[in-house]
Amino acid sequence: MIILSIPYSLKDDPIVQSINKDTDFIEYRLDYGTHLGDFDVSSLTPKTIVTIRDSTEGGIHSFTRMEKLQLYKNVLRYSEALVDDEIFHYLKEDHSLNPERLILSWHAKNNENAYQVLHEIVELSNRLPAHYLKLAIEVNTYSQLTILHTELSLSNKPVLFAGLGKLGKLARMLYTHLGSVGTYIGIQGQETALGQLTYEESQIFGLRSINAAYHIGGIIGGEQVWNSKGLTYYSQVFRQKSYPAAYLPFQVTDWDDFWKWFTASSKFISFYGFSITMPWKKSITESINSETKIANCFLPGKNEANYEYRAINNDEIAFRRSLLFLNFIKGASVLIFGTGAMAEMALSIMSGYPNICIYGRNEKRQKELSDVYHVSQVSKNALNDGKWSLLINCTPLGMKGVPDNTLLQNLHFDNVIDLPYSKTETPLVRFCRKKNIPVISGDVFWKWQSEKQEELFLQEIESLR
Repeated sequence: MIILSIPYSLKDDPIVQSINKDTDFIEYRLDYGTHLGDFDVSSLTPKTIVTIRDSTEGGIHSFTRMEKLQLYKNVLRYSEALVDDEIFHYLKEDHSLNPERLILSWHAKNNENAYQVLHEIVELSNRLPAHYLKLAIEVNTYSQLTILHTELSLSNKPVLFAGLGKLGKLARMLYTHLGSVGTYIGIQGQETALGQLTYEESQIFGLRSINAAYHIGGIIGGEQVWNSKGLTYYSQVFRQKSYPAAYLPFQVTDWDDFWKWFTASSKFISFYGFSITMPWKKSITESINSETKIANCFLPGKNEANYEYRAINNDEIAFRRSLLFLNFIKGASVLIFGTGAMAEMALSIMSGYPNICIYGRNEKRQKELSDVYHVSQVSKNALNDGKWSLLINCTPLGMKGVPDNTLLQNLHFDNVIDLPYSKTETPLVRFCRKKNIPVISGDVFWKWQSEKQEELFLQEIESLR
């Protein structure tokens, strides 16, 4: 169940009218206005939720409890709409609101204590008459998703869930898998809560179609996962094939936290696979003791009740194809810029090539890779002194929010493989196009590696259906 939450002043906006056709309920937030008397009760339908959150509840404007109750009673008397009341305020009242059209809500204010209080809230809700329980809570770790799944299962009434915080949007996308019957979305620029999914985002991910039986996968990485081309690409592929599968952004800051959640959730969520990006390409292989040491694709696999983990590096396919496209000669000079997983992958593929240098800000890591793969190190001061046939940029320089400040353009090179990709060309790619320097952009590299990954994902989904 998808609920569009908007300030009441937008109710007649043409955009709202268009979007509302794709949602199950519309919530009017009256606290965005200053006069409750402006509210037209006669326009409400059974698919309307009326909510007034005063400033003590995190709302915009303050109203007295008497004003709020009087309006709610009018809504219930003259329409078939639902009303949303904070559970602790309702607890102190005479329960005069019709429970059949009442949402009892709890908006956690202190995230440090929220998950300690959550169990008490669910138990309290179980003792009170109402149609729904609404929970709005920050989700900043994957372990908190595990707790949510457990607590929601204890509710004796349907739960509407609104995730806030770092993982709030992901939690809303997984609302059915957490045991909730509905979640809230907003209009871009008019969101009524922090971490609220926008209508546009809900369309990309096919939120309206996702249910507890949907197969789940996506991209695991840092903040950059929200800019991944795969979010739109794979969502469109699955939609065209009518596959019950979603490709979602899994932003991870603590690998152990994510991995514990994944292994625990595998009991009730059907995972088909994940793209893996920086900085977790080695972590996944270590977690499953894979012979592949660096991977950009993880397939949980499923054989009856047993998972058969596989880590695959489709980047190797794209990298070898890039070398062929650029007509790279084995003895030509190469500068590998960076010391992360992609740099190590490039070194492993080009192992034995006679003229390779490596540079990275992490001098310790640079020396480790130099010793293991027997390549030369370059200091920052000496970067501009060399001339390379091929520059391979394995760093985030040029990605959104990470400007390269012309550092890479000032180097001397004849060909480029620029691995970062973004919605617009990186400065290095633009420089190469301007100078007619052969370049493999991150977009092209992504396309080449994704062709195999798409094939693998579709095979996994077919095996799970």
